[in-house]
Amino acid sequence: MHASVIEIAFKAGTQDEATALTEKLVDQLNERVEGLRGFLVIDRGDNKATAVAMYESKENWEAAAPVAQEILGQLAHFMAGMPERAGCEVLYAKRFVTD
Repeated sequence: MHASVIEIAFKAGTQDEATALTEKLVDQLNERVEGLRGFLVIDRGDNKATAVAMYESKENWEAAAPVAQEILGQLAHFMAGMPERAGCEVLYAKRFVTD
């Protein structure tokens, strides 16, 4: 697995609205890219968040980059600056299904 780790700083007072829109945009991303296996956003306080998108392979991750940039670019007006994106190999992931 491969992941994008994205550091985001929001303009003050926009994080809730951006998070609500993100839920819709991630569904669009999932429809348009192969191998997307998960997406989560972590609130780090002080209008900062970390998003992690997990892909089946590095090839899926690479192919998804322009689509992700286009779709998630719709969040730009909520951001205080350019997000920082890094590609990472996932060393371990386990999913627990409880429902």
